[in-house]
Amino acid sequence: NPDSKDKPTVVWRNPTIRFRNADRSEGASMPLREAVDDAVRAQLAFGTHPNGGQLGPNDFVTVGASTVTLNLKPPPKSAGIELLVDAEMIPGAAGDAVLRTTISESEDMSKGRPVWALLAVTENQGFQRWKTGVLQFGANLPQISHGEPNPSDRDPIPPPFNNNYNQPERDHFHAKLKYFRDDRFLVEKMLDDATRLRLDQAWSDLLMSFEFHDEFLRFVGRKYKLDLKTQDIEKLTAEEIAALAEEPRKYVKDLRANYDSLQAMQRAARNGHVEDCLRLAREAWRRPLTQPEQQGLRAFYAKARQGMELDHAAAVRALLTRILVAPAFLYRLEKPAENTAARPLHAQEAASRLSYFLWSSLPDAELRKAADSGSLTGPQLAAQARRMLADPKARRLATEFFGQWLGFYRFDQYGGVDTKRFPEFTEQVKSAMYDEAVSFFEHIVRKDRPVNEILYADYAFLNKDLAKHYGIATPVTSTTRTELVEGAGAFHRGGLLRLGAVLTATSAPLRTSPVKRGDWLLRRIMGTPVPPPPADAGSIPADEKAFGGQSLRERLEAHKRNATCAGCHTRIDPLGFPLERYDSIGRWRESYSDGKPVDDSAEMADQRKIDGVDGLLGYIRENEAQVLRTFYGKLIGYALGRTVLISDQTLLDKLVAMGGNAPFSKVVAEIVVSPQFRNRKDQPVSLARKN
Repeated sequence: NPDSKDKPTVVWRNPTIRFRNADRSEGASMPLREAVDDAVRAQLAFGTHPNGGQLGPNDFVTVGASTVTLNLKPPPKSAGIELLVDAEMIPGAAGDAVLRTTISESEDMSKGRPVWALLAVTENQGFQRWKTGVLQFGANLPQISHGEPNPSDRDPIPPPFNNNYNQPERDHFHAKLKYFRDDRFLVEKMLDDATRLRLDQAWSDLLMSFEFHDEFLRFVGRKYKLDLKTQDIEKLTAEEIAALAEEPRKYVKDLRANYDSLQAMQRAARNGHVEDCLRLAREAWRRPLTQPEQQGLRAFYAKARQGMELDHAAAVRALLTRILVAPAFLYRLEKPAENTAARPLHAQEAASRLSYFLWSSLPDAELRKAADSGSLTGPQLAAQARRMLADPKARRLATEFFGQWLGFYRFDQYGGVDTKRFPEFTEQVKSAMYDEAVSFFEHIVRKDRPVNEILYADYAFLNKDLAKHYGIATPVTSTTRTELVEGAGAFHRGGLLRLGAVLTATSAPLRTSPVKRGDWLLRRIMGTPVPPPPADAGSIPADEKAFGGQSLRERLEAHKRNATCAGCHTRIDPLGFPLERYDSIGRWRESYSDGKPVDDSAEMADQRKIDGVDGLLGYIRENEAQVLRTFYGKLIGYALGRTVLISDQTLLDKLVAMGGNAPFSKVVAEIVVSPQFRNRKDQPVSLARKN
């Protein structure tokens, strides 16, 4: 109230704490003064009135908007606490103020079940004005009928539809029309002009997006058995409406008036629709439009309306098509350098290169703003990269870059498993394996983990289906998306080499393939691929049941006796066999299907022995520089959209020198501030003419 004072005084009389037992019976009761600690007792100053008023020994006073926190220790086996107190506002100390006093179990009053009361001096004129205003406000509120027994009263539809449940008219409304405006109180009494206009425009967009008015007209015609010459509201004349009987006429008249009003709003918005298309073009083309481009798009719309005689909606669709088939949208264009010297990328080109590198999509509003302001220099590129790597859209980097590099791209569509042999490889398991791989690399990217966790992480991403498939007893709650599970090494998971999608994609349809797995390691991890096999190299059977009692290792040893095969297999096989304890659909196993134990040992050409996946990881760790050079080379090539060149070696050396403990964002920052990323250099083109 206008005459209220800022610091009203409230006396809390006879505050008593009462404890309740588990059976809800009343337990011990005591004055609040005896239930609190010394600090609260000193804060409340029981029995002392700041203005010299009379207080009982257990009473206390609060002044102004204050909060008192009571930390109470109930007796054993208590199930609840009650605070009983009389609150009184001192007359004259608060003027015309109306106070709310609250007792709550939480400092956040929106939680729990707070109890509150209003305090005021009811004889004051200010209180009477306040009360009158509250009652007037309540009288103006729209009435609700949530206490009515008929549920249709709580979900009304407009006349002339029958509002009763489970009858054709009501069902027809919900199936065909769905929407009607019932917001008059909100519009007339609460909204400002700007918000009211936006709401009207939203209703216009909704009701004009389908045949709302024509469907309503057809219903009125059927209900009142009208002989309408047209069921198109736009073609219905004023004379035809006036000739209708009184009851249907009022509905049709209001319907036509609403239609005409929305049509007028739509016509007034047409220029704005064209401007919206230009804004879309600016985002789709990833740069500001030049004046000729803006004029050209407006002229295209005008020609569609006049020359092609299209209506507004069709002309806008044509304009949108024109924008989305433009090379500026279909291709990520960068202006070529005028000579072989490198030229700096324009700000919009750099923004586009960065967004497609990290998000595989258009720059967002913040990145466009930085580009338009000219502030997208080296340090700002690094800062934007760090921001973008933490964004959920960075999952696309896990999907696109890591998926393509490591071979699990679109694994959710993988068809390389014989499901007759392995019926447990269900669509749910396959989808979960794909999500496991993508979520693992998303975690590396968005949580800015060290690069070496790609190989050595002790966590995995599982859901219930995948945990069951792997035979893992660790509790997993998610039935859909995979969730982070720590300590994965204890159940033979964690890191790139143990991902089900990778292990399955590097297997044959009916069995494991040390050759495919070893070749994958050489090619994608070590960066030292072997040449393709000669045409007469031969192969071993696709099904281990056709090995004639021999093991897979024995068949490969026989295969290597061919001199043309031995050179490559002595490099490939020792890297594939350490993964042999994982079957062809990624499960850990101790023996083959015939009961023979799995031998996952291997010997390199230099007689170095590798035992199992742990030994393989040890070997990779000893060759960390080579592994990092492969990874960083792939990442640089992906960022630049080209193969790695000799001129990139300095950048590669710098990244490798950072070591495997470098956070992922630091690696990306070094790439995006590099001259290779911020500049464009075109190869010279020579043209030869024949006479």
